[in-house]
Amino acid sequence: SHIIVQGKIKKPPKPLKQKRMWLLQKSASDNSAYHLVSWDNSPYPVIMEEGRSFFGRLRNDISGLIDRYSFGGYGGLLRAMTIGDRSSLSFETKKDFSKSGIAHILAVSGLHVGIVLLALNFILSFIPISKNRKILIILCLLFFYAGLCSFRPPVVRTVIMTTMVMAGMLFERPKNIENSLFIALLIILAFNPQSLYGPSLQLSFAAVWAIITFYRPLINSVQKRFDLSGFFSPVIKYIISILIVSTLAFTATSPIIAIHFGSLPLMSIIVNVPAIPLALVIVIFGMFSVIFIAFGTIAEPLAALFSSITGISLHMLSKLAEFIAKLPYASVETGRLSPFAGCCFLAWLFVLSRAKGRNGFKKALVYIPLVCLIIFTWSPLVFSGYYGNGQGSVVFFDVGQGDSALIKYGNKRYFLIDTGVHSAAKSVIVPSLENTGINKLDGVFISHMDSDHIGGLDYILKNIRVDSIFCRESVKDSLESIYGNRITGISAGDSITFNEGGILVLSPFPDSAVFRKYRISGENNNSLLLRFSVCGSQVLFTGDIEKDVQKLMVLWGPLLNSSIMKTPHHGAEILQSAFVKAVNPELAVISCGLNNSYGHPAESTISTLKRDEITVMRTDRDGSVMIMFPELEILSY
Repeated sequence: SHIIVQGKIKKPPKPLKQKRMWLLQKSASDNSAYHLVSWDNSPYPVIMEEGRSFFGRLRNDISGLIDRYSFGGYGGLLRAMTIGDRSSLSFETKKDFSKSGIAHILAVSGLHVGIVLLALNFILSFIPISKNRKILIILCLLFFYAGLCSFRPPVVRTVIMTTMVMAGMLFERPKNIENSLFIALLIILAFNPQSLYGPSLQLSFAAVWAIITFYRPLINSVQKRFDLSGFFSPVIKYIISILIVSTLAFTATSPIIAIHFGSLPLMSIIVNVPAIPLALVIVIFGMFSVIFIAFGTIAEPLAALFSSITGISLHMLSKLAEFIAKLPYASVETGRLSPFAGCCFLAWLFVLSRAKGRNGFKKALVYIPLVCLIIFTWSPLVFSGYYGNGQGSVVFFDVGQGDSALIKYGNKRYFLIDTGVHSAAKSVIVPSLENTGINKLDGVFISHMDSDHIGGLDYILKNIRVDSIFCRESVKDSLESIYGNRITGISAGDSITFNEGGILVLSPFPDSAVFRKYRISGENNNSLLLRFSVCGSQVLFTGDIEKDVQKLMVLWGPLLNSSIMKTPHHGAEILQSAFVKAVNPELAVISCGLNNSYGHPAESTISTLKRDEITVMRTDRDGSVMIMFPELEILSY
């Protein structure tokens, strides 16, 4: 949401110790006054207070009821699975569920609506009412539940489909679930066209379409081929049904997952067999727990019983996700799949579902050109919604008082320059990489050994695959003893070249006598000076080099020239005018923390840059900064 107010917001009176997120909140004592509130320890936007809508207040009340009982310490997980509020889930929990292939359980979708529908059917079966009234009550309650879940697309899609099927039952019309699915898609896109960009809508519709199209033929084929009678037949049928549903959903969604995230959770088909029954118990018992908690002391014994069962189930589900996520090949990195290849695969599935006899083949001949036409017509719109789409980009992360940037060469090569401190790697860098489908880095460059440049390396290595770590020659042996043969020492004159671009090292020199000659010393001055070539433009990373090194680097002449410069030492007052003129950048990025105690960036540095009419971007004010190549389009967020 965008908030527009008249007036001034002053800076906090003292420096903030860590990055905070701010929003305007209405004052409880004065309806006409607003004040700033903040919170910490979350890389994601969090709704501090719902609006004055009925469903907003109700969600707040339900969250409060859940907080009254511990649920084994999994209250946040219960909120995610019942009302779709994932704001309090930890990054580790989301990652475990994603790697194990059961992330769909965290997002309220068709599975959860189906469970609610099952519970409502069971309860209403004890009430002596007509079939039509029963259908109307169910539809009203499903709409109410969709509102509780903020009318998210997967919930809306399921409610629309259910409404159409039940409306057909009311008017005694034959049901066509596939038609219901696509009508639901059209309705959602009519109200929210931007949802087409998100993987949520794409995954949801692909999975449901595959299940409703192929499930019945497959289960009938299995039942004809194998004898499923006997004492354990219900259990066997259930396991086979879940395996078929999971396989179909995995098959249909795998190209979409590969396009968006560059990885596939291989264990999802198997792990859904125990996970779905646990989800059923959690959703049903969790909802009844909330209802009994709302009744207060009258229903306290029932509330305690149901919350205990819910807590145990939540614990089992969480441990299952954690265990599967730690298996060696739970998730494999596929790299970013071409959207065209993914669409071709899905088109083939569609043709496969229709090619039944001569008439089906004729339909396929009509549908294939139609699908290709839609792909080529919509591709400019759809692909424009992708993060960092294009030939290349550089992202300067907002990591507070520190440095970290990502160079992206198309969808082929990714290099990280510095890692910020540990907390920044955990809350900003790794989530940003994973949210954009980057599970592997070709290299990490460590400019120097200060903690605000190398502090997050260990956390990144634990969560992201890194092929190589580059550092200056003088610290290679030390780092090699910790990180093994991934360490590569580099020095001035070295270069790394590949088809998409290249990297040139300009400092420090392999012979330390050069620095001794000019009486240059210190960790900052030994920072790597790196020039990346991306789509015909150059990006210069300067680490924390100070005055003497800047004066010496001017001798490189034209090799120093770059379109974009990461300003040395967070914009400290050491910036030399001669160095800036030699680089001659169009844009200078200053990476520093909001209201930091060092006074970065210095006024003299800003003046030096503006004197040469250089555009200045600051992470403390502008947030993370992205530059797209070759257009040099600047985005901040």
